[in-house]
Amino acid sequence: MQVDTRYPVCWRMDEDGGHCYLKCKHAKKCWRMLCLEDVRTSLLEATRAAQMVCMILELVMNARLNIVAVLWAWWDARNKTNAEEQRMACEDVIHKVIVMVTDMLTMKKNRPKQDPKVKNGWARPPNGKLKINCDGAYVQSEKTGGWGFVIRNHDGEAVLAGAGHLHDTLMPDWRPWKRQQSM
Repeated sequence: MQVDTRYPVCWRMDEDGGHCYLKCKHAKKCWRMLCLEDVRTSLLEATRAAQMVCMILELVMNARLNIVAVLWAWWDARNKTNAEEQRMACEDVIHKVIVMVTDMLTMKKNRPKQDPKVKNGWARPPNGKLKINCDGAYVQSEKTGGWGFVIRNHDGEAVLAGAGHLHDTLMPDWRPWKRQQSM
């Protein structure tokens, strides 16, 4: 079976993320129309997707929203082209980005503020059931994080608990998963 690796938007051989999002002439046009050409060229310096994500997260909120929206809208346009629909015009992609960002900002402004008098507390699970509570934290400057969980019964007693530290959280460690799969 032969797999077609051409990029469906411009038919370049051996599609890759760098070309799809940043180098394709059609994608570049979208970045320029959004006045994000300087950001696009700086993202070209990233050698890994994780590095590109870090670069995006270091930007101000509005820039992040625009970039995430253009990446999503462009991937959606690429998928539609791949499904043999007509290639979406850059103007349509930009319209989708603007609508998406406007909606996100509107939702954020209109989100009801939680009443500080309302106290959220842990509630016991029904009799005979277990409840799992988990949480995680991430320290962006150190690229590390931690996680923890506790499973409690209907009396509120801990049945099982665990916690751990994550190193270099942008590079997932697949070794435990591989070991488990080989068993």
